[in-house]
Amino acid sequence: MKAPLQLINEMEVEILERYAKIDELTAEVKSLTQAINTLRGYPQDGPSHGIPANYVEIFPEYPIAGSLWDKYNYLEDINLRFWSKKELDQLIIDIEGKELAEKTLKNNTQRINSLINKGLIIAAKFNNDARFTFYTTRSEFIDYNESGPYIIDVHYPNASLLSRLSSEQRDASRITWSGLELK
Repeated sequence: MKAPLQLINEMEVEILERYAKIDELTAEVKSLTQAINTLRGYPQDGPSHGIPANYVEIFPEYPIAGSLWDKYNYLEDINLRFWSKKELDQLIIDIEGKELAEKTLKNNTQRINSLINKGLIIAAKFNNDARFTFYTTRSEFIDYNESGPYIIDVHYPNASLLSRLSSEQRDASRITWSGLELK
């Protein structure tokens, strides 16, 4: 016969093991629920609308019910660079499907400007030309030198999006910043 203290210890270990299983199952259910909610936003007549069949593997934690900032921030985690509004908006359309994305992206220019004013998004406008404005949700993509702020090379916007700018026009001194507290 076991002593009561030994029985208590064994039962406590068993309880802790079951709690660990509960946490693991809860995480799995949360992930599956996020995927289901995202897939519900897709047109229901199949992948012919450009929805990737392997969506869940590509964007497993996409914040379908999140704010516009949450979505931009999540997608920025994937490419880790400054982005153009057009490219991220298209990615949101591809992920969410046209109907749901229309709701997500409604008035997004005004919403982005509001997020810039709050300091939650940083805008870098090259050569003072709105067509070459790129955004980030992360101040760590920016560093400073004696000339002022500049984009760290690995976080620079996609080169193809800047191909029409000369190297002089791409120079950090010609970038107009918004949403960034200058040091």
